[in-house]
This record gives sequence, structure tokens and C-alpha cells, in this order.
Amino acid sequence: MIKLKRILGGLLSYTPLWNLRLNPNGGETLDPAYCYSTCLRHYTFAARHGIDEIPESVIEFGCGFSSGAGLSWMLLGARRLYALDACRFASLQRDEAILRELIDRFARRDVYDNNIAFPIDLLDEKTLSRSLNPARIESIHQALRLAHEEKQAQSNEIRIEYHAPRYDDAVIAEGGAQRIVSQAVMQHVEEYAKAYRLFYRWLTPGGVMTHHIDYSSFGVADEWNGHWTVSDQAFRLMQGRRPCLTNRAPHSWHLGAMREAGFEIIGEDRHYRASEIKRDALKPRFQSLSDDDLSTDYAIILARKPY
Repeated sequence: MIKLKRILGGLLSYTPLWNLRLNPNGGETLDPAYCYSTCLRHYTFAARHGIDEIPESVIEFGCGFSSGAGLSWMLLGARRLYALDACRFASLQRDEAILRELIDRFARRDVYDNNIAFPIDLLDEKTLSRSLNPARIESIHQALRLAHEEKQAQSNEIRIEYHAPRYDDAVIAEGGAQRIVSQAVMQHVEEYAKAYRLFYRWLTPGGVMTHHIDYSSFGVADEWNGHWTVSDQAFRLMQGRRPCLTNRAPHSWHLGAMREAGFEIIGEDRHYRASEIKRDALKPRFQSLSDDDLSTDYAIILARKPY
């Protein structure tokens, strides 16, 4: 159901009362437990499909209020982190506080995601003692400070780069990363197909990406999947000047865009939820959605750039 208040919300975005920096998504990234779980969830998902090595370079796409998920990859052993976002929401003070908490969690081998045990079978004591070495931890702290000062570390051993609001093809060299991760981000990227082409360019041959994508309506409609029943005109009014509420692309469209960019899909895990809309209520461009698409409310996808 389309409600007037949703359209008014979009119209208000054109007034001086509205401020982009006060209206970001991703507040969960202020929680160290969320950042820790996000990293381990993506790592173990890829490991279940045979990709268990720790990448040397990681792109965290859409880091939000903190670079916590990306910093977790550094604590696993990554040497280089690119933290990318549409706007500069993260701050050095928050990142340093979250990093300290993350170090404690990895040192304790904490559970994650509703008490799932730490994957000690994949991350043994030798690996963790090396990645959590005090000298290495201090290098990560130093690289983080330099990143927020928009400076680069002199050493190539540990480097962090924070880029916002840019994430065009000039930010990262072609083949400059081994892993790309995003958590509940790609549904907000309007030109998602273009983004996947950019990811293909950034990844080294054999590099992989994992994306956790939320296909729900984000308040556009009462029903969790009701955004597919809203006309394009009404949807534009609801969005107004705000960042992309949702690109409304279902699961199969994301898979198709990844394949068109050149990726091979090597793993996906869908979460299903009963559809709350009738097929005859779908707007024309969504009429051909499969029953699977209509009932997939989120998924994690693992894709690889061929060698």
C-alpha cells in the first residue's frame, strides 16, 4: 500500500531540513559484534565453497559508520584494506574504538552470529598468532590513522585507504584486490550492474566477491516485498533526493548482472519468506519475476573472476 507519508518523506528531502549526513543506512556498523560477525560470516561462507585462504587485499564496499568489517579482515591477516563508501560517515575515533574491541574478540576466539563457534578449524593458532602479533596490531593502528588523515603508509606491509565519496575506477588499480565484500549494500546501489563491472576490473584473476543483499521494501510499502507493486513515478517521489532506498532489483537480476560482468557464480545461500503480494499487483517491469524471486528476502552470493 502506498501511503502519503512515504511520498511526503521524499518531498521533504528537497528542503533545507533534510541532511544527507544525518540520514545514512548502516547504523549496525557501530557495533563491533556486528562487524566481527559480518567478517566471519563472509569468510566461512566462502570457505564452505573451497576458498579459505586469507586474501592479501580486501575491498569493503559500503563500510557505513565504521570500517569495522574491513578491519576484521586485517586482523585475520589481510595486508591491505580499501574502505569505500558513498559518503564519509566513518570517523577515526569510532574506528579506533571498534578496532580495540575487535582485537579482544579475535584474541578470545569469540562466538559470532547467534553463538556459532569461532572457526578454529579454518583459522588455526599459528595463523592467528601471526595476524594478532602486537607489532602488526600497532601497524594496523598507524595505517588507520593515516587513512583518516588521507595519507598513505610508507610501508607496503600494512596499508589502509578510506575513499568517500569516490569509488570510481581510478580509486583502485586494475587487478588490485583479491577479495570484495559488502553487507546489505548492493540493494542501495542504483547502478548495480555498473558496480559489478567495476568490481570485475578491480579483482585479480581468481579473486572473489561475496555480497549479502537484502531484497525487502525498506519502508516503500507495508508488505516486505511490496516495492514491486509501486509505480516508477510514485517510487521516484518517495525517494526524492535521498540516496537509493532500494534499487528494487530481485535476486535473479543481481545474478544476471554479475554474469554479464564476467563473473562465475560459485555459491549462493537464499533466505525465503512467504510473499505478501499477489502476482497481478506487480507493476509491468516486475511481471516476469519468478516465484523464487518473489519469496527471496535476502541472500549471500559468492562469485569469482575467472583465471
